[in-house]
Amino acid sequence: MSTHRSRRRPVGSPVAVAASDGVAIPGPAGQHMTVKISGAASYGAYSLIEHSQAPGAPGPPAHLHRDHEEAFYVVEGELTLAGRGRGAAGRSGPNKPAMRSPRSVERSSVAPCTQARVR
Repeated sequence: MSTHRSRRRPVGSPVAVAASDGVAIPGPAGQHMTVKISGAASYGAYSLIEHSQAPGAPGPPAHLHRDHEEAFYVVEGELTLAGRGRGAAGRSGPNKPAMRSPRSVERSSVAPCTQARVR
């Protein structure tokens, strides 16, 4: 007989967040960011943040996260992620792209030619 007990996260109710809802915070490069779902609200599983980036405007300075990965979903425009000297471009369209930045990999971002809205 096993005495192992699995640890369970608290169970919450599903949450719907309206497009106009969230907590506004300043981004690291001064851009407007809105926290749609915080890490605390997801019991540490993830956070969901929406931000816009003007054409040619620099995103956050090159940085890395040791404890988590980042995922980006380009809703409008184009966003380029640069990491390890390689770029990965995402463009909105019929197949809205998702991009991932692995933990412990330095990266930065730029919206090259159009306003980008990213989740």
